[in-house]
Amino acid sequence: MKSFRTFLLALATAAYSFSINASMNCDCSRLLEQCGANIKPAGSEIQILTNTKRCAQVTWYADDVAHNTVVVNGKNSERSDFKSKPFLSVGSCNICAKPHPQSAKNSASKSESAECQKRKKNLKLSKKFYAEGRITPYEYELSKSLVEKYCK
Repeated sequence: MKSFRTFLLALATAAYSFSINASMNCDCSRLLEQCGANIKPAGSEIQILTNTKRCAQVTWYADDVAHNTVVVNGKNSERSDFKSKPFLSVGSCNICAKPHPQSAKNSASKSESAECQKRKKNLKLSKKFYAEGRITPYEYELSKSLVEKYCK
């Protein structure tokens, strides 16, 4: 029985950790478009559902008190501390931009533009051809300047 409780605790921790990490990939300071949301009580929690799997910021009300929740993959739950069943309503649902600015800084090299990638490939060839004497110094410098222009 004790090992089963430990397993459940580990599973709950992993699920919570996943939802935190997933919401870190959302940039809700930039809202893209509206979405649909629904809210309902579920035992000791309040369940927030959206009609999109994308990150969404849902503003909802419990007895006229506003709450904001980031919903990832269409579903999130908030703990309910209400003593009686509150009147629940949805105010708005907006799809958030992705990725979060911090994760964009960490993965900047992965999101190079196609133009930048093409120019870097050309620069490698230019360097090889310049070393072999097949292109002029001007052509090599031009290739370098194009990488600087398109890969800032």
